Amino acid sequence: MPGVGFFVKDPNVPATWDTNNTNSEYNLSGINNLTATKTVQNWNASCNTQVASGGKHYCEITVPHQATWHFYFGFTNSGSVDKDKYTGSFANSWAMYYTDLYAGGAYQKTTNVQVQTPGPDVAMLALDLDNNKFWYGVNGTWADSGDPAAGTGETASSIGSAVAISVSAYTTGQNFTANFGQSSFTHTVPTGFNSGFLVAP
Repeated sequence: MPGVGFFVKDPNVPATWDTNNTNSEYNLSGINNLTATKTVQNWNASCNTQVASGGKHYCEITVPHQATWHFYFGFTNSGSVDKDKYTGSFANSWAMYYTDLYAGGAYQKTTNVQVQTPGPDVAMLALDLDNNKFWYGVNGTWADSGDPAAGTGETASSIGSAVAISVSAYTTGQNFTANFGQSSFTHTVPTGFNSGFLVAP
């Protein structure tokens, strides 16, 4: 059943892709299973982490050079995790696709930042779960001149205080690798944010 079976780890421990709440269409590999590869071509699947509750968190998702580029980067409210739908298509989920923000299956807005297909690209996600805000950036640039450290120019707000990172891919063979704090980041962590996506106790 979608949304059932996800788990959490100890506080202050970087998240990983949650094997209990990631669709079987993804093959998880690499150190701590941080690389996810799509094995079936369709949108109806997501790859999810454990849940973080409160605090300010930063993480990166790296997409290597790929001939085709179809990804949704985002997150979902802890009570709405659905591994059998793509991120941004179901209630209480938010995701960026190229320049566009989607939430709950509906287009929200177009930003001024996008991936440089076919990559490689590094998607930057900053979540302030104390103030319910989310910032999205690519390759060192925050969308719409957002400033997570200052708390301004957020990509989305009213996101809730407990979320899981959620990413969806479409094409067979597409892959992405997460860094939830297991290693050094490619870009600068915003001042005041945890160096990683740290799971709830």
